[in-house]
Amino acid sequence: MQEMSGDTKKLDKKRLAGETIVQGMKEAGINVVAGLPDTWLSPCLEIVNDDRDFIYVPVVHESQGISVCAGAWLGGKKPAMVMESSGLLASAEVLMRLSSYQIPFVMIISHRGTIGEAFTWAYCMGWSLEPVLQALRISYAITRSLQEVSKLIPWAQASAQGFRQPVAVLIGWEVIQ
Repeated sequence: MQEMSGDTKKLDKKRLAGETIVQGMKEAGINVVAGLPDTWLSPCLEIVNDDRDFIYVPVVHESQGISVCAGAWLGGKKPAMVMESSGLLASAEVLMRLSSYQIPFVMIISHRGTIGEAFTWAYCMGWSLEPVLQALRISYAITRSLQEVSKLIPWAQASAQGFRQPVAVLIGWEVIQ
């Protein structure tokens, strides 16, 4: 039996995480996904792009994706935004302005810069993401296993609908690596 290299194992784990996230979105009834690929969540967006159950809208800036989600919800869809933690920080103003309109959607966010990640550039995202979510009054949960992912996305969708506000699922390093 041939042994897989470390890079192949990481790609397989990212692909499995992507499949699990997509399954969670399907169980939640999500049918429109806006996204800006990052290294952790790009397998998820590749799967969404190829799946006829979703309308996939790639964006060049996360704030555009937030606007796509708002428009999709106003059009009767159940949207989700997939992005890296820096994308939430970059779209904070749009989220703040949108909060008064009570538009529910799920944000699936890679939780970069936490213990286990070894990139200097990600460090500031690790300590700033949760305080920004709290300042925006966005409910969130951090998932650290594939089993949690498949439960949390439908729960997040139910909460978003009930709260009539965005809700975030933060995908921890442990899920991807």
